[in-house]
Amino acid sequence: MAFSRHTWSAARLVVVGCALAAAPGPAVATDDAPRPPAVRAVDFVRDVEPLLVAHCHHCHGPEQQQARLRLDARRIVFAGGLSGPAVVPGDASRSLLVRRLLGEDHGPRMPSDGEPLDAAAIDIIRAWIDQGALWPETAGSPAAEVPVHWAYARPQRPALPAVGDPAWCRTPVDFFVQESLAERGLRPAAAADPDVWLRRVGLDLIGLPPTVAELDAFLADPSPAAREQVVDRLLASPRFGERWAQPWLDAARYGDSTGYHDDDLRDSWAYRDWVIAALNADMPFDQFTIEQLAGDLLPAATLQQRIATGFHRAAPCNLESGTPAEARRTAQVIDRVNVTATVWLGTTLECARCHNHKHDPFSQRDYYRLFAYFNSTPDETGGGGGEGRNLMGGPTVAVGGSSTFVMQELDAPRQTRILLRGDYQAPGAVVEPGLPRALPAPAAELPANRLGLARWLVDPANPLTARVTVNRWWAELFGRGLVSTVEDFGLHGERPTHPLLLDWLAAEFVENGWSMKRLLRQVVLSATYAQSSSVTPAARQADPDGRWLSRVVRLRLPAETIRDNALAIAGVLTAEAGGPPAYPPQPDGLWWIRDGKSPVYRPATGADRYRRGIYTVWRRLSLHPGLAVFDAPDRTACCAERARTNTPLQALTLLNDPAHMEAAFALAHRLTGRPAVRPAAPPETAIAFAADYGSVIAGLQPLVAGALAGAAAPLRATGDIRFDASPFATCRGGRLDAGPAPPGPAWSASLWFRNELAEEERPVTAYLVSRGVDGSPDAGDHLGIGGTHRADLRGRLFMFNGNARGGVLAGRARLEPRRWHHAVLVRDAAQVRVFLDGADVPDIDGELEPGTGGTEGLFVAARADMFAPLTGAVAHAAVFGRALSAEEARQLHAAAAPPAEVPPEASGALPVDVESGVRDGYRLATARRPSAAEMAPLVSLFDSLRDRYRSDPASARRLLDAVRGGLVAVPLRDDDEAADLAAWFHVATALLNLDQTVTRE
Repeated sequence: MAFSRHTWSAARLVVVGCALAAAPGPAVATDDAPRPPAVRAVDFVRDVEPLLVAHCHHCHGPEQQQARLRLDARRIVFAGGLSGPAVVPGDASRSLLVRRLLGEDHGPRMPSDGEPLDAAAIDIIRAWIDQGALWPETAGSPAAEVPVHWAYARPQRPALPAVGDPAWCRTPVDFFVQESLAERGLRPAAAADPDVWLRRVGLDLIGLPPTVAELDAFLADPSPAAREQVVDRLLASPRFGERWAQPWLDAARYGDSTGYHDDDLRDSWAYRDWVIAALNADMPFDQFTIEQLAGDLLPAATLQQRIATGFHRAAPCNLESGTPAEARRTAQVIDRVNVTATVWLGTTLECARCHNHKHDPFSQRDYYRLFAYFNSTPDETGGGGGEGRNLMGGPTVAVGGSSTFVMQELDAPRQTRILLRGDYQAPGAVVEPGLPRALPAPAAELPANRLGLARWLVDPANPLTARVTVNRWWAELFGRGLVSTVEDFGLHGERPTHPLLLDWLAAEFVENGWSMKRLLRQVVLSATYAQSSSVTPAARQADPDGRWLSRVVRLRLPAETIRDNALAIAGVLTAEAGGPPAYPPQPDGLWWIRDGKSPVYRPATGADRYRRGIYTVWRRLSLHPGLAVFDAPDRTACCAERARTNTPLQALTLLNDPAHMEAAFALAHRLTGRPAVRPAAPPETAIAFAADYGSVIAGLQPLVAGALAGAAAPLRATGDIRFDASPFATCRGGRLDAGPAPPGPAWSASLWFRNELAEEERPVTAYLVSRGVDGSPDAGDHLGIGGTHRADLRGRLFMFNGNARGGVLAGRARLEPRRWHHAVLVRDAAQVRVFLDGADVPDIDGELEPGTGGTEGLFVAARADMFAPLTGAVAHAAVFGRALSAEEARQLHAAAAPPAEVPPEASGALPVDVESGVRDGYRLATARRPSAAEMAPLVSLFDSLRDRYRSDPASARRLLDAVRGGLVAVPLRDDDEAADLAAWFHVATALLNLDQTVTRE
């Protein structure tokens, strides 16, 4: 309502003595009790507006509109912000403005960041409202509404901009980037070298570097489709899910312990495996969301859908005795609300727990309406656990011989109340489940439970979910999101550097079925992603942190990938996926707390020691130091983006952590061309001698399985070992001496073999499998190929015992040279049966008394006597501790496949001369060829250390014994070999610590 000129003039002439009582008094409120209205007419411009400007406009004015309220705009004041109209004309007692100034409403007394208004000032505002809240239309701002923040408007797919160099653009991403660069007078950097791009995309998509064979194949293919083929192969790899589960598990605050106080271990790994499998399958993100938040509420929910709800059950749980049950339960629900808002909405919604959000359009009522969605699940603690401790409880499902915690609704929902100032002991008004009023409502009516909330989050009308998600993935690839505050898309978050690109990515994501892999493919095939990280001084000055994408910023690898990368380069990374967590070595005593209640940390042996970092046990209050030092979060809270720090401790870790020393030990073997190392056998395994296990049918658990460690040449990419006809002194890898004694009189063996010499060239008899006392011919059993010294056996498969009792059982057919054959030997106490290429060999079947010895050694393709080893190859061997049936033998052949032939130049075998070893080692570590300047210090390092160790071979042996850790290697022949290998160990350590090795570049 506007004053007429007459009434306005009359009001200004009303001056009575009591007006002095309404003048501003001391700066401290003296009495908050209701006061009688002033008897004079209050003028808005003269009396009220100055108070609002002085005390309110900094939070509710033209610059900021906390709670979507502008107290300088007449229409907005009377329409209201998040909490409704600020002023009720004629009734100050019901006006929110007065109640907040008096501190009578929920939340802090206003102004929240200054002294309260004194009683006289509040009397003026109260009198103005009681007198009708007359506000001239010419006063203040004419604004009628608070503008919608860019993030709260639904993204629309923008058209591709016209650019000056469209030939540079490979995907739509590049058009938006080039336009932004041109606006700032910038140009893209040159394209990265192909080998650099291949390593970058491999580490980004699967968390592993390319193999030498993959690198050679890519560099040899100049076709435009080569990069697409690489990306498609990586996206289809089962390693993809292991790489991309890492940031999701950070956000989900996944761990293998309860957190808090005693930090007890618990089984949560089924949820981790669900995430990996879902990402590998490219589960649409809307389904990925629904199953994690409400999989248990889906019709006929499957076991996997229930496991998916571990998103909110793998979080920390306070089990400390003395914690009030309701305080603990309320804290869990609050955590679920806050994490859901961070992960899907990019919103600091926790600010609204105690009062209306000060910056973003979310009220305290909004907060508790979301709280209501999570408020009807069971308590998460069980009965007493001894010593007054609680046990984690709540619903579980059985999986993999264990159980895992899942979500479940109560039969009757709990009542939800607003918690005054966020205190569970101060319940306020009752609220029902509901969605934030400032965001679009769903297109259809949704159930008032977690399933309804999840479907609203992935409703295409929701403006935040798609933007927040693609921005987080962009940050993983480029080190910085298009919105740099990945967890905060609100008014105090950073604005997007490329808003049209962000909206295009969000629209592309939703319109193409919420496919993560399809979106990542668009990005990594772009010219933007393919840029070099090199930067000129001028470009660095114009774009110092790379936010305008004028280059690719160099990034240090995540903690897990640093270790995985080193183990992969060394050739000892275990490919086993899923299951209970692994326990790589860590310093003793880290898990001890105070009273012996801590779990015992037993470092893994065997292949488990070298599993990928995603499977490392995640004990929140005692995180593995190799993870913690490289900024892996403890996951006691949601982590939307990891920090990247550089500290001296990181360099010391790379030089001293057992995993990195063992990787350097294994890499040294690769650089010398020696037989590959293998994980030591765990105590419960009968015999284990190789890192690459062969194919064995279900139900046949071998005592021995793998590709064989052997003679002078190294492990090939196919997993087989080549042997030559040199004396046994160069072929010591045949002895299988790890673990307990070899099998007894009844045993079986399966292996692929290839004889590379024609029968007239065969020197002497050689054995494929030999069970005897140190290979002695007077004991045990031997399956071999005849040589020239026995014309009747030449080129034929035969079987005999070391005592020659019962003669020799030999096949009639002569083996075709240079061709792979598959053999299965079945041996019981008196009988021998042999299958060749899936068919029974009746000439060898028959009675054969076991040798008198043969309990202390098991050999494959080598003997410790005068006989020469097999000239050829053996691969995918498996030894069983019992006699297999004929059907099992045939199944082994049906399930097996000969090793693939790999050209020698792509086999990964490295030359043994120093310069070639350094050059190829550099290529293994960085995927690129070193310059002469880069090679020189490494060659010099080797030369100086070799000379030092040859003068003191005992120190070389001590070093190698200290760093081999859980690895087993072929024994050293002499002191010179020990000195050479120790020098190569230092070169390997330097290669694993190159800057390019711990970054993507």
